[in-house]
Amino acid sequence: MGPVITFTSTHRIACERVAENQEAHISSAPSLVLPQKSTSLSRLTSKSQPFDSNCMTLTRFVLQEQKKFASATGDLSQLLNSIQTAVKAVSSAVRKAGIAKLHGISGDTNVQGEEVKKLDVLSNELFINMLSSSFTTCLLVSEENETCVEIEVDKQGKYIVCFDPLDGSSNIDCLVSIGSIFGIYRKQTEGTPTLQDALQPGRQMVAAGYALYGSATMMVLSLGNGVNGFMYDPAIGEFILTDPNMKIPDKGKIYSINEGYAHDWDTGVFNYVRDKKDPTKGKPYGARYVGSMVADVHRTIKYGGIFIYPATASAKSGKLRLLYECNPMAYIIEQAGGKASTGKIDILDVVPTKIHERSPIFLGSKLDEQKKFAGATGDLSQLLNSIQTAVKAVSSAVRKAGIAKLHGISGDTNVQGEEVKKLDVLSNELFINMLSSSFTTCLLVSEENETCVEIEVDKQGKYIVCFDPLDGSSNIDCLVSIGSIFGIYRKQTEGTPTLQDALQPGRQMVAAGYALYGSATMMVLSLGNGVNGFMYDPAIGEFILTDPNMKIPDKGKIYSINEGYAHDWDTGVFNYVRDKKDPAKGKPYGARYVGSMVADVHRTIKYGGIFIYPATASAKSGKLRLLYECNPMAYIIEQAGGKASTGKIDILDVVPTKIHERSPIFLGSKLDIEVDKQGKYIVCFDPLDGSSNIDCLVSIGSIFGIYRKQTEGTPTLQDALQPGRQMVAAGYALYGSATMMVLSLGNGVNGFMYDPAIGEFILTDPNMKIPDKGKIYSINEGYAHDWDTGVFNYVRDKKDPAKGKPYGARYVGSMVADVHRTIKYGGIFIYPATASAKSGKLRLLYECNPMAYIIEQAGGKASTGKIDILDVVPTKIHERSPIFLGSKLDVEEALSYLS
Repeated sequence: MGPVITFTSTHRIACERVAENQEAHISSAPSLVLPQKSTSLSRLTSKSQPFDSNCMTLTRFVLQEQKKFASATGDLSQLLNSIQTAVKAVSSAVRKAGIAKLHGISGDTNVQGEEVKKLDVLSNELFINMLSSSFTTCLLVSEENETCVEIEVDKQGKYIVCFDPLDGSSNIDCLVSIGSIFGIYRKQTEGTPTLQDALQPGRQMVAAGYALYGSATMMVLSLGNGVNGFMYDPAIGEFILTDPNMKIPDKGKIYSINEGYAHDWDTGVFNYVRDKKDPTKGKPYGARYVGSMVADVHRTIKYGGIFIYPATASAKSGKLRLLYECNPMAYIIEQAGGKASTGKIDILDVVPTKIHERSPIFLGSKLDEQKKFAGATGDLSQLLNSIQTAVKAVSSAVRKAGIAKLHGISGDTNVQGEEVKKLDVLSNELFINMLSSSFTTCLLVSEENETCVEIEVDKQGKYIVCFDPLDGSSNIDCLVSIGSIFGIYRKQTEGTPTLQDALQPGRQMVAAGYALYGSATMMVLSLGNGVNGFMYDPAIGEFILTDPNMKIPDKGKIYSINEGYAHDWDTGVFNYVRDKKDPAKGKPYGARYVGSMVADVHRTIKYGGIFIYPATASAKSGKLRLLYECNPMAYIIEQAGGKASTGKIDILDVVPTKIHERSPIFLGSKLDIEVDKQGKYIVCFDPLDGSSNIDCLVSIGSIFGIYRKQTEGTPTLQDALQPGRQMVAAGYALYGSATMMVLSLGNGVNGFMYDPAIGEFILTDPNMKIPDKGKIYSINEGYAHDWDTGVFNYVRDKKDPAKGKPYGARYVGSMVADVHRTIKYGGIFIYPATASAKSGKLRLLYECNPMAYIIEQAGGKASTGKIDILDVVPTKIHERSPIFLGSKLDVEEALSYLS
């Protein structure tokens, strides 16, 4: 095997070759010494929090807690390790269930008389196997087993574990958030364990917790001294402490109860919920009910409020089980500062008499509960070393951002008027600190700074660096590939650096590059004599030359442009994209658009094609910035054999007049750039439906509808304002316990489950059909006081029918999740007009129409209450509409109440 070529060794040789008026010898690469006064890099040391290499995993947290007790044997630590292993295995199974065909019913019923799902069976086996082989338990109580599971004598320990291996399993097929719950007791009797060891009141628990399998996997744990949350990091296979010392607000604004059983409640519960929905003063509470206790309680801890599963006329002891649902959750809630009651006494004071005993429960914020009861100098080499150090630090920050709480908005806006993410701020500091301490720069131009950063005189060198520290930062929270971009110029003036030194055309760059933080970290660099790619190897902490002499194909097969702005493009761009998608001859181009210039341009270099960010009617100068986005990327593209243009002249020939100047850009394969531009489709979409649920890890989604352009020439607003009947395709993505895309091209509905192992969506649900009639209704009953009489009476009759069984209630608060469940099980989803929202709340073009199209294609019905949704002719793009959607017979029945 030949010698490994690193980024450092390559750029040093290249600098030597291209330096014209510098010494022939390049000094040895300097050690990567961190500047002493760098406040941001100090966070990377093991003594500070966000990038602490001594990070707190769940295992280490438990061991640390164990050390507080001199008499501790380590058995509880070992037991909790076994539980987290079971949770990891269940999480993996949940995420792959659709592909592994673990959805659906096993054919059995459990001791509760409930249909058992295949994933229930697997989850139960995983828990029992892990717990029985931990040598720490003697008895196990599971929702799925009629009697206690007694551990073999030679494997017995001193703990009893009561658990629900898969809470909310009725939601499995719908990809709604589900979970696992457990409570741990210490054996009280001598000798062989007995039933009485399992029948202890909740106050005697030594630990309790739950796992939530939602948009991410989280474990929440209490050892009796507070509550802590641990997010699963699949990169290292560990749960990381992300939510220390969790506290529930004293009062909330959400109530959670299955209102499908309202007809069966006692007067006190009925009046309490009524007053939450229609208070005599103050704002009404919102309603959320996922139907998975873990998801509903987790949201209650995060936002406050109350979760209720009361006794009813037909279930006088309530429905939830005391030992493995109510007790563990009550323990966690009390440890988080809340309250949990049966309605008469604290849950934790109940002495159980049988292992599957049920109990009513009122659980949540304290005040809500109370209310219920009342020249080759080596300078360029040194500068590039500083840049790669900054890139390594940013890469580390990006990889740990979720755990280090660097997702989200910092609260500021940058000079562009854009919201600044926390990771933007850190990345900018890292670059500035590294560059300013390299003794090679005099001016820095950053996307995040309004003016040039002038380096202290005693640290000044001869280079200007223009950079975007974190390109595509709007994608940070989504874990989509992002990057950093930089261009390097040599100072042109004598003496103190001036603004003119920064305002050089791109042709005068001496080097440019980018870093891509995706499935791996890569740096791509040009020193003016070609382009080379270096992959970061974390094992040795170096960038390794993996892609020498990168060349872009002369012609590609992918175009990359944000089609959300298609209505705003000029005719040329529109026609070009149209012809790429629907060519008169040859194969159509594929579309890719990550929303991170680095990711999109890197793909363009690899596969060929075109990246476009044009001027539009509302952004006449384009959006991307010339100095630190367009110029560096144009330099690299040209060095790789491609072309980059403003649409009129080469990007690199533009003479900038201000540091944050914008420019349109057409960049990519030569033959693709040198033709004209636009396509024939309009896409209406909601990029993240149900986003108010993000923090709770409840299922959320994306919705889209596709129309064909109707007018000639430049697209107009009327092209977007088409009735839903004219859609050519519609679909949604559901981000829940797994990710699914549901699509209709006008000839039925098909569902595709995402398989992360191969990065593809697999057809798992062909020819989806909605039942003609269901047994679940879905509506936000927090607004019941505001409904018209017809809606009110319909819901009342679903809850308390004159004959037949009442409907169940489910309301996640994400249209995608609620409609997906409706398709799977039948029933009705309603978001009506109200007294305060006379046109309804949901948007016609990108919520109601796509969902109505899918429902009709699946054999259901969707109406405004007067006419079919798909027959409405919109008059504005954000027009709202009431909607009644679901099984044909259910919707028709609901409409009969409105007539």
